Amino acid sequence: MNQTLRKWLHWTMAVVLAVVLVLIVIPVALHPNQYRAPLAALFKGITGRQVTIAGEVGMALFPNVELILRDVTLAGDPEVGPDPLARVRTLVVGVKFIPLLSGRIELDRAEMRGLQLHLTRLPDGTTSLDRLLASPMADGERKEGLSPLERALQRFLALSVAGVELTETTLFWWDRSTDRKWRVELLDFKTGPVHPGRPVSVTGSGRLVDPGRSFSGQLELKGQLRAVPPARLWLEGVEVSVVGGVAGEQFQEIKGRLGGDLAVDGAQRRAEWSRLELAGQFWTGGTGLREVQVGWQGRMSGDLSGGRWLAPQGQLTVISKGDALPPAGVQARLLADVMVDTRDPALHLDKLLIEGPAGVRVKGSVRTRERLSVIEGGLVVDRFDFRALLIALGRTIPANPDVRICSGAEAELDFVWRGTEIAVPRMALGLDATHWSGTMGWDYGQPALRFDWEIDQLDLDRFRLLVPERWSGWSALEQLSPDLTMQGRLQVGNLQRGAARWSDVALVMEAQERVLRLDPLSWSMHGGSMAARLVLDRRGAGPAWSLDHVATNVHVGPLLQEWVGWNGLDGVGEWSGHVEARGSYGEALLSTVQGQVEGRLVDGVFSGVDVAGRIRQAHAQHQRLRSVPAAGEETRLSRLSASALIRDGVLLNADLEANGSGVRLFGAGQVDMVKRRVEYQWQADVVAALQGGMVDVERYQGVTLPLSWRGAFDALKKIEVGTPAWSEERTFQ
Repeated sequence: MNQTLRKWLHWTMAVVLAVVLVLIVIPVALHPNQYRAPLAALFKGITGRQVTIAGEVGMALFPNVELILRDVTLAGDPEVGPDPLARVRTLVVGVKFIPLLSGRIELDRAEMRGLQLHLTRLPDGTTSLDRLLASPMADGERKEGLSPLERALQRFLALSVAGVELTETTLFWWDRSTDRKWRVELLDFKTGPVHPGRPVSVTGSGRLVDPGRSFSGQLELKGQLRAVPPARLWLEGVEVSVVGGVAGEQFQEIKGRLGGDLAVDGAQRRAEWSRLELAGQFWTGGTGLREVQVGWQGRMSGDLSGGRWLAPQGQLTVISKGDALPPAGVQARLLADVMVDTRDPALHLDKLLIEGPAGVRVKGSVRTRERLSVIEGGLVVDRFDFRALLIALGRTIPANPDVRICSGAEAELDFVWRGTEIAVPRMALGLDATHWSGTMGWDYGQPALRFDWEIDQLDLDRFRLLVPERWSGWSALEQLSPDLTMQGRLQVGNLQRGAARWSDVALVMEAQERVLRLDPLSWSMHGGSMAARLVLDRRGAGPAWSLDHVATNVHVGPLLQEWVGWNGLDGVGEWSGHVEARGSYGEALLSTVQGQVEGRLVDGVFSGVDVAGRIRQAHAQHQRLRSVPAAGEETRLSRLSASALIRDGVLLNADLEANGSGVRLFGAGQVDMVKRRVEYQWQADVVAALQGGMVDVERYQGVTLPLSWRGAFDALKKIEVGTPAWSEERTFQ
């Protein structure tokens, strides 16, 4: 018993001494700081970059062996910049003690606290991470086509590790080609246990910040990582999600998710998403478009060395929702061969097909150039039922017996989008029998518009369901933004609105510094032509209108029928004038119209009354003649002239004069454009009508036949004929 107890005590003392040696003597004797330089050299061999360990090196030997490094810095690439690529406040690597005694290495944990990683994209498209992976080994050789850093990762995944943890991490990104910067802060990254040949679960979370656009959002990551010898990595079930908001931008809130399975072949420098899903939701602050949902599904393969990714026939689905759209929203589907170049940033969409509501199909291609700063392409819209599309978009269609109106539409255009400017060098639009072609450019940052358009024929009444009522007529000019800069030309072969029909319409439109000009403005109508100059000045308290116009060889009969619904006068006329007004378009504007106008009419005719015949008839009755001549139904005029002043929307005339076969007329009156009413009085010279007959006309000098024309525009009657004042006849001496 004594000998057994003595042996047990000896062994106990040996174990105690061993523990004391491990816990006290060895750490004191080893002086971990003396390994600062060898450790830095080891890391340099892995990364190919200078590594500096500025802080204390610590070590713990029980219950596990732990190496603790503080203030570790990984140098950056001098061609990228002077800043370090990475800086770690604390790095801890632990090895399990018991397996180490039997010659097996099992990592207990690997932890980084306070990591700051600076990634940069250079103007040539390469990144600082690309340069790190391309760093040579100390002996300048590469094994299995892998960089030293990739080999180190492969070796790490071949070990058994209790877990890897990154806390208080900040990731900085700077795209020097566009000077865009963003960062991921408060990033926490963890892995589950690592065992050779088994998937490793990874999770992460952080806050994504884009200072340039005031964006911030919460970032979440999860997935499984698996290494396949000799040089392949699998990321299975990857899910990356971000939820955030944008202050002052078009989208007020953003929610996005990326998911899929990624295989990386380090030796071949290839990567492939065998399953890739992208989803996003965007909420706006507007009511017309309130929410947009985006989803993409497909597969994608990429060249890690060249930075080019291909996705054949990827499918994108877009659902738009808003107060002006149906409750379920409007859905569109996009199919295309997608090419993404991350080195020289570019995006190509070839064999593009967009399928929208109501059978809308758009084909074409879209590409970017100049490092994503320019987007260009060509699109063809197959003929579709435009009316059905409006119904699918939630528009209320006015009742119309002709269901063929807006039943067929098509389009073809090329476009170039650079910054805030969209240029359309070629466009051809068709709606029913109307064809619209030309070019245009729109800069929504200014805003500024340039256009050169031609329309073969346009019936405004036929397409009134496309245009809000407030945009009808000349009021459309007032709806344009006062700050719009515009320069353009428009030609319309035939234009129709209501009973009005114009042809050869041509105008040059210019807007600058809150002044809009249509100069020149011309069109043909009723056998004649109109030339005008219209100015809308919005620099003052209210809009000010100015119109100069000249009409030549216009048949006034159909024109009066269009304007006031009266067909009692016809002839070939010409007139000119200048009018000004102030205010918004409508009756309020008409009440401010001021100006003057003068005109002439040749080969005219009054319908419904024969003035000369009425005078001769009245004379025969006055003389009690047995034979009373019959009066006709019209009065021929060889010439008519008049001038007028316009005051507060009322046209005032006092010098109307007309001559014809057997008739002379003098008149005065007014036309109230606000109340839409006419008040006119004429006097017909009796002598002119009685000349040429067996009548002593000298005795009737100064005797006239009164005529009147009065009433509202929509209830005008024929000219009323009075009775000559025979009592005023003079006796010839």
